[in-house]
Amino acid sequence: MTHQSESTATFRIFGESLVPSDISALLGVAATDSYKKGDALPGRGKDGGPRIAKRGMWRIEAERSEPADLDSQICAILGQLTADLAIWTNLDPTFELDIFCGFFMSEGNEVVALPPATLGALAERRIELVLDIYQPSSD
Repeated sequence: MTHQSESTATFRIFGESLVPSDISALLGVAATDSYKKGDALPGRGKDGGPRIAKRGMWRIEAERSEPADLDSQICAILGQLTADLAIWTNLDPTFELDIFCGFFMSEGNEVVALPPATLGALAERRIELVLDIYQPSSD
């Protein structure tokens, strides 16, 4: 079995009514990055100028890991956030919560596994696991 050469993990919350300072207060940590619906965001507009956020976003990132260690990255993120499941249950049900993970493979066939405890912690908090897998470059 081989291992991914590199991984990233970011916990994200999206929602139309999301107020970043409220999320930080609820979860007990400041965001790595955040904005509200209607905020001007840099670049990527049709003319290359600013664009307007269509919904709010709050996120916190784990440090990039080389070699890949998704379980430690997810646990590091969850360890910064409140463990009070009542707070997670009471988050606005219209919010979208996910852990967005990037895998940068060094070989054509690599394996990733998460232990049941980590998957359970995500499920208890209504956090979707999103995997974005990048094949090795042909360079």
